[in-house]
Amino acid sequence: MKDKISLYTFKNLVKGVFIERENRFLASVEIMEKNKRRIVKAHVHDPGRLKELLYKNNSVLMRFVRNQTRKTAWEVVFANLNNKWVLVNTIFHSEIANRIFNNNYIKHLISPDEIKKEVPLNDSRIDFLLKFAKKEIWVEVKGCTLVKNHIALFPDAITKRGKKHFDELRKVVENGGQAAVLFLIFNEEATGFKPYGKNDPEFAKSFYAAKKAGVNIFPALIKFDNNFLYFYKLLKIL
Repeated sequence: MKDKISLYTFKNLVKGVFIERENRFLASVEIMEKNKRRIVKAHVHDPGRLKELLYKNNSVLMRFVRNQTRKTAWEVVFANLNNKWVLVNTIFHSEIANRIFNNNYIKHLISPDEIKKEVPLNDSRIDFLLKFAKKEIWVEVKGCTLVKNHIALFPDAITKRGKKHFDELRKVVENGGQAAVLFLIFNEEATGFKPYGKNDPEFAKSFYAAKKAGVNIFPALIKFDNNFLYFYKLLKIL
């Protein structure tokens, strides 16, 4: 484990009680405001199922976001799991990954000279293109919250987009380039990682094909301490 250097520090989070997920991106949450209970609509910034996290009466942490165009100014940030907080908001993934690149956490990805975001690759967009003096590395970032028997599993729902990203990165390596996938694992119960083949066999095939071709895969366990996230360690791929 590295020192607890903040990858992202949260301020003014509000505790709530999850009521229901009305659709993929909208939930009802009960909060206390001026000593009164009220139900607010909250944005869910994660398309995954999250059934083990977003369920009736579970505790969540929310934030109020001003100057935005959504119908609701509230958004769900964390959900409780066995008295630990699990990040369920993908909007923070890019910033967390960026700070990992700029710290001594993953040797292969340390301190690029230039970081480009959302870079087109054929008919896809890859999260990052890291440029170094003598190389460049395409990097896709995925968030993972599902854990069973201490094994982090991705995806929790079928992901054609995720499969496509792995196929594109495999082609990069087969054509002489370099590529990597950074899995941000926010469930602290995880001790290992593997693709959830039972849930999405086609993704699992693309995952192992890319890995065999030479795409570097880094499952990074991220923990939450009081009000900030920090890098804990890389998990073994099973």
